[in-house]
Amino acid sequence: MKFRRFLPVWLALAPVAASAQEEYPRFTGVLEHYLWSIPNQETDRIRHRSWWALGTLHLSPMWSVTAGYWTMNGAFFDPVTEMLDENFVKYSTGDSDFRFGRFRKAFGYGDWTEWYSGFVRNPIIRVRTSPQLTANGLTTGMDASFPIEGVGRLQAGVLDESPKPFQWGPRTMDHVVARLEIPLGPTIVGLNSLSKSAANRADRTQLYDVDFLLTEPGYQVKGEYLWGDVGNAKPRGHYLDLYVFPKFDRKVTLLARHEGFRGPSGDQAMLATTGAKYTLTRDLILEANYSWGSKTGPGANNRGWSFQVITFVRF
Repeated sequence: MKFRRFLPVWLALAPVAASAQEEYPRFTGVLEHYLWSIPNQETDRIRHRSWWALGTLHLSPMWSVTAGYWTMNGAFFDPVTEMLDENFVKYSTGDSDFRFGRFRKAFGYGDWTEWYSGFVRNPIIRVRTSPQLTANGLTTGMDASFPIEGVGRLQAGVLDESPKPFQWGPRTMDHVVARLEIPLGPTIVGLNSLSKSAANRADRTQLYDVDFLLTEPGYQVKGEYLWGDVGNAKPRGHYLDLYVFPKFDRKVTLLARHEGFRGPSGDQAMLATTGAKYTLTRDLILEANYSWGSKTGPGANNRGWSFQVITFVRF
């Protein structure tokens, strides 16, 4: 397994992480292990497995290099699926950031931290809409993030949306992505677009997304609505998430999701999910979900129980 080749490099860099926070160079990183189940697809439940590693070498207050790796195995990743995760160079100047390489684009909630939310799977709109919005969300290219006074924060980039599993840099940057994040009191609203121009309509992409995150003491509400034109298809869908943080145990998060989707070929799905996340320790998370809804179409295989265990080793 190729992942093992990178482990000695991580172990060699780990002592650098012991440096004081203000010293350079310094290294920070995490090694995460996932065990999870897929509803109605397994007889012995938790037998899918993934390793995810990400490390950042901080060269100075302005320059850093991030490298990541991702490997999956199980019934749907036979024998093993491996790929580079985020691998990019970053330059920061105060409030502005610039990235070049392989990263997750700013389009709705597509960051890796979504895997810690308590939901075992991603929303259907992030799996079935188009190749540009797959579950891993990885792309290659360059982007910039900077504040707009009195409005919010803009993140925009030029991307190669068809990277190979071990492709670090862009080859054909033919997509443009933009996200405007606007704070409105306790709510953050995001306006997103992803586009590609082409003479042939079948090669064009025009995807749009509106998202929001409302945070209040004791609960959060988050949602997205996506629509657009991918080739000759017009997918659209939504999800609405509720997170409740009960006072009786701060380690517990109760959650619920409602989602709907209409796919490129006209297939439709409507699902509801409830569940719980238990943060046993800082380095151990337990999750359980139950979903019900459409018995046909893209939602059918997501009905029933699913479970996930996440462990962390931090540097």
